[in-house]
Formats: sequence, C-alpha cells, structure tokens
Amino acid sequence: MVLEVDGQPSRVLLPFDAYGFSGASQVSCRLLGGPIRDFNLIYAPQRYRARVQWFSGYARVFTSASTVLLFSAQPALQVGISGQPGQALGLYDCLYLKDNQQLRELDITGRCCLIELIAVSG
Repeated sequence: MVLEVDGQPSRVLLPFDAYGFSGASQVSCRLLGGPIRDFNLIYAPQRYRARVQWFSGYARVFTSASTVLLFSAQPALQVGISGQPGQALGLYDCLYLKDNQQLRELDITGRCCLIELIAVSG
C-alpha cells in the first residue's frame, strides 16, 4: 500500500513495514495488490514515547520500557523473558508487561511486533 500523509505520498509499504506519522495528520491509503490486514499503534505522545520494531526469526532484545507489548504475527511464537522458560503465543496473541522497572531480556523466535512505551515525566 501507499499512504498519503498530509498530501505527501509514503514509500511503498510492504508487509510488516512500519511507518510513523502524527495522529493529527490527514491520511488516505491506496492498496496496490488487493486486501490487506493493517496494524496500527495509536498513543498519546504527551504521555508516552513509543518504539515499534518488527522481528522475524530469532532475536534477543533488552528493554527497560515501562510498558512492553509483544504481538504475535504467527502461530506458536516462542518467547523467553529474562532467562525464564519460554512460552508460546498464538497468532494475534499479545504479551503485555506493565509497570516494568528493570532491564528485561526477551528471547523471541518467530515473526512479531515489539512495542515499547516509555512514560513521559511530567
């Protein structure tokens, strides 16, 4: 697909391709090859900073974000947390870690989206 954000076209967006823009923007979409499933993160920038990363295969990730969401884009996504035995997430399942106050290690095997939300002090 191609997005038009505030009158400017995006690059061609491929499956599992992240593209950020302000929620206040005027946005339209043009599909290039038939129906798609779209994935969005909407958050309050005055309350959080956000980072979105897509992974495929094996990844070891370290995070100290206050809120961590791990969205599975496949059946049986394997996830280990800080050396604890792994668990499996099903297709479209989401692991939710809240009130995190330490560095966490995530061992991930499969296709997924990692969302880290960092609370903004105010």
